[in-house]
Amino acid sequence: MAAMAWRDLLLWTALVNYLLLLTWFVLALLTRATLGPWCARLFGLTQAQYNQINFGGIVLYKLAIVFFLLSPAIVLSVKG
Repeated sequence: MAAMAWRDLLLWTALVNYLLLLTWFVLALLTRATLGPWCARLFGLTQAQYNQINFGGIVLYKLAIVFFLLSPAIVLSVKG
């Protein structure tokens, strides 16, 4: 039964992390015109570099969710 409890915890954690990822994505889209140039000036980046960093962070975060939360949850589901 402990395996199912771990699976449930991993799935709930994945859900919360996907909500955070969705929030990041929406904020990145909505504030691209206002926050992008400000951060670009602050850190000496071009707008394209700022967008690439943002997109890269979103991709890495999504991969981390899949590898560290969803994959173990799937293994526990198949095992249990």
